[in-house]
Amino acid sequence: MVAVGALVPITHSHAAYQGENAFAAFFNGRYGDAARMFQQQSEMPDAQVAYADLWRIMAMGYAKDPALQMQARQAQAKLTPATWPYPIFDIFMGKLSPQALQMKAVGNDQLCEAIFYGAEADLIEGQVEDAKPLLRNALSICPKTFIELGAAELELKRLHEAHVGS
Repeated sequence: MVAVGALVPITHSHAAYQGENAFAAFFNGRYGDAARMFQQQSEMPDAQVAYADLWRIMAMGYAKDPALQMQARQAQAKLTPATWPYPIFDIFMGKLSPQALQMKAVGNDQLCEAIFYGAEADLIEGQVEDAKPLLRNALSICPKTFIELGAAELELKRLHEAHVGS
């Protein structure tokens, strides 16, 4: 829980530690709960709605929720096409490959996110071997303050444990 706790933005840490937070549910494989909690987070004042929506869409993807496409379109519609992270939603709707998403990134911060979310899309589709190098790349380029860095570390750890356990 301590490692997952590092993913909770400081502004929400008190509320997150009063009970299980969305990231803990996500990384513990409780995707339905995570999707619900990320939805609640997106409705909080001062929320980073686009990113709460992205994590909710990923949780829905892992849960194989049939509403994923519709929810991803609705979440993306809150943004303008010229803004980031608009194109990230395309990867979860099957409109972009991880490589095409990386080509849309401008600067290191967006590239970090493109690589990480591309890896998540691969993992959701069961393409673990494609996701691993993307996650390792995210470790090398993501800023230390980005949630994607810690999330990439947790995903690699989870993949390693799954491999060792099989």
